[in-house]
Amino acid sequence: EISACLVGSEMCIRDRLLPWVNVFDQSSFETLLCRSVLPKLVSSLREIQINPNNQENINVLQCILYWTQLIPSIPTVHIVYLWVGEFFPKWLRVLYTWLYSDDVDFNEVSIWYSGWKGLFPVLLVEDVRVTECFALALELMEARLDGDDLSRFLGRLEALESEDYYSLIEQYKTVQRAQRRLEVLQAETNQAYSIPTTGTTTAVSYTHLRAHETGRN
Repeated sequence: EISACLVGSEMCIRDRLLPWVNVFDQSSFETLLCRSVLPKLVSSLREIQINPNNQENINVLQCILYWTQLIPSIPTVHIVYLWVGEFFPKWLRVLYTWLYSDDVDFNEVSIWYSGWKGLFPVLLVEDVRVTECFALALELMEARLDGDDLSRFLGRLEALESEDYYSLIEQYKTVQRAQRRLEVLQAETNQAYSIPTTGTTTAVSYTHLRAHETGRN
């Protein structure tokens, strides 16, 4: 039933999925979506062809974007890496190729860029990883306008293309596990070196010290 909502209307997702948020605890709901939904969203994005002359896939992409409604029930990182790993490398490569074409119309490119950016909800646009992808697109456009050689951007494009949703999520989980181990190690170290305190004080009070010094005089 959940899979049937993958590519549908906003109403379908709102009416058939959002009520489940209050049925499951967050961990169980996240597991359910990661197992049943995200792999299908990945497949859908991989099948989409981006063509500036044919925007027929916009509706499908908008349906996938509707899944941001499930944040924070599904952590933002999953949605972000879905787009950073499966959409932006392809989108940036299309832009790169388009800018190299002899008949490129920079006004059309600007409208195309703004239109795509406008599709994304603020929650994603403000994420630093998504921001970096849009920033790279602007760098490509500005460099082409200035007559610069775009080949200097190939390394960054290829680095993005070498990753996908699954590899990005695995890297994220590896970092999270390392951070948790470090926190446990620090806690154990602090406990091992802590000095136990007792109810008996070993300090000599100022009054006794004063009396002792007086007696010596």
